[in-house]
Amino acid sequence: MSSSPSPSSSSTKSKQNNKTYPWSQKKLSSFNPFPRYNLSSSQYTINDKLYLFGGISHDKTTNDVFTIEINTLNVLPVFSSGAIPKPRCLHTQVNVGANLFVFGGKLDNSNEKLDNDIYILDTDAKDMKFVWSKPSMSGSLPDGRYGHTSTLIGTTVYIFGGQDYMNHLNDLISFDIKNFKLQKKKNKFKLSLGKGHNNVLPSWSFIIPNNSPPPPRSGHVSCVYENKIYIFGGSDGDTYYNDTWCYDIQENVWTELSCIGYIPTPREYHGATIVNDVMYIFGGRVKEGYELGDLCAFRISSKKKYIF
Repeated sequence: MSSSPSPSSSSTKSKQNNKTYPWSQKKLSSFNPFPRYNLSSSQYTINDKLYLFGGISHDKTTNDVFTIEINTLNVLPVFSSGAIPKPRCLHTQVNVGANLFVFGGKLDNSNEKLDNDIYILDTDAKDMKFVWSKPSMSGSLPDGRYGHTSTLIGTTVYIFGGQDYMNHLNDLISFDIKNFKLQKKKNKFKLSLGKGHNNVLPSWSFIIPNNSPPPPRSGHVSCVYENKIYIFGGSDGDTYYNDTWCYDIQENVWTELSCIGYIPTPREYHGATIVNDVMYIFGGRVKEGYELGDLCAFRISSKKKYIF
C-alpha cells in the first residue's frame, strides 16, 4: 500500500511546476507565412510591430513583407510598391527609425549577378501604402553578397563578410545614413530621394583595419555592445568556426577574444541577440549537415560562455 505524499514533497512538486523555463511557445494568427527560412527581421519593433522580408517558403524564394504585432501575435501581409527588391534570401535588414534598409542576398536565379544595391522601405506611410526606394550611390560599389551581417552603430551601417558565388569574404564596408536625405520628424526618419547631408550623394566606405581581420566566412552572427561589433561562428564552406571576434570602431582594430567556459560547437546560420552584456546564440548548422537546437550565451564583460 503506497502512502500519500507528505506536505513537504507536495510543496516541492508545486514549486517545480511553477518554475519558469526560458522557452515558451506562442501561436500566431491564422494568416501564417511560415515555415520559411533565410529571411530578414527587424532588430526592434516599429510601433509594436516586427517587419520581416523575403526568405524561402515552400521551396520558393520570396520578396514579400509581413508584420507580426507583438501584443496580439497577428501576422499581416504588407502591400508595397516602388523599387521592390527581387526575391532573395540570406540578405540583411537594419532599422533606421521607421525605415528598413535591405542589402544583399542570394537571388532566385543563380546565373544572375548578385545585387549590390541598397533598398529602403518607409513604414511610416498612411493607409499602409508602403513604398520601396533604391537610392543612388556615388563612387565605387561593393561586391554583391549573401550570408553577411549588418549592424548599426550611431548613424553608420557596418557590413562584414558573406560570400559571392566564388569566394567567401572578410571585408568590412559601411555607409552613413546621414548622407541619405532623411528628415527627422517626431522621432522618425522620413526618406526622400536625392542629395543628403552637405548636399552630396551617399557613398560606400571600404574600411581597411589596422590589423588582420577574421578569416573569410559567411553565416556568422553579429551584435553591437558599447559601440563595438561582436561576431561569432560562420564557415568558409570547409572550416566551421566557433571563434568570437570584436571590432573596435574607434581603434579600427579586430581582436579575437580568448573565451572561457562552455565553448559552443562550430556552426553557421545560427541566430543571435544581445541583452545587457550577454550575447545569446541559438541553433545553426554544423559541418555534418544537421541542425542544432541549443541555446548558448556569451557574457562580454567576463568573456565567459554558457549553455542552457
